[in-house]
Amino acid sequence: MKKWIVGGLIASLCGLHFSCSPKQEKHAETQKIDQPEINDLPAIILIEENGTQFSTRTLDGNVILILFGASCDHCQREATQIHENLKEFESYTLYFISMDPFPILHQFAKDYGINDQPNIHFVRADGGSVFHALGYMQTPTILIYDHNRKLLKRFDGETKVQEILKLL
Repeated sequence: MKKWIVGGLIASLCGLHFSCSPKQEKHAETQKIDQPEINDLPAIILIEENGTQFSTRTLDGNVILILFGASCDHCQREATQIHENLKEFESYTLYFISMDPFPILHQFAKDYGINDQPNIHFVRADGGSVFHALGYMQTPTILIYDHNRKLLKRFDGETKVQEILKLL
């Protein structure tokens, strides 16, 4: 009888050990899932020429957001500097964001030699959406994000391209 009690006790303890282990592993998995994802990208709805809308928060990879106005002379100089350094921007996707109509955006891209670049996109955004996400800003405003959607730097106003390139 003693053997049966001791054997039962050992079997029970082993059973407890095995039944507890998966719960601990499951708890560890839950902790990983519950950790919030870093996403510093602002919540701005962007509009492509075909009418497709998407949020900046869904962008992947290394991203640079450039908020600009086509008639802004500071923005024009910024675009010239980007054109002169296109090779250095190859590992980033650049989104030129404006409230200007698409025909004006196309002309701007053509005038400054940044049209037909696979990593450069011209999109529109509603001014209220931009203000709500970023507050008051100068043009151009440049926001640089790494592939983890972490903000590396925000530049307000015209910025020498060398300052931008230091972060890339």
